[in-house]
Amino acid sequence: MFPMWEDAMATGVEEIDDDHRRIADLFDDALISLGRNPGHAAIVDVLSRLVDSMCEHIERENELMRSIRDRTEAQHRLEHDEYLSRLSQLMVDCQKHDSCIVSRVRDLASLWKHQHQERFDRPLAQSIRRQREPARL
Repeated sequence: MFPMWEDAMATGVEEIDDDHRRIADLFDDALISLGRNPGHAAIVDVLSRLVDSMCEHIERENELMRSIRDRTEAQHRLEHDEYLSRLSQLMVDCQKHDSCIVSRVRDLASLWKHQHQERFDRPLAQSIRRQREPARL
């Protein structure tokens, strides 16, 4: 699964791609950190940075969806809420020293990479690119 970012994940919308690269790098950091077992504080730090980056990304994506009046905005927002909920639960479970945390982070990273991007982010990026194209006569 490492590295998580692949050029094929690029959507062609710079602000989305930059966020996705950062989130992919943080998922990589979290999984590497968990694999090395560096200590509880280090793992919580990486997961906290992942939550912060995901929140920033979601805010930016929500604004992009509003700006183009994206028809999937409601569904996309629900999925964002689900990811934040799962990340928050991972933080809680990590603080409880849950032994399944590695597989759960890996599962969430895989869902985000393979399902969320294909179902929501690629179509959103396509709509954004269409709106940003100069009008053709």
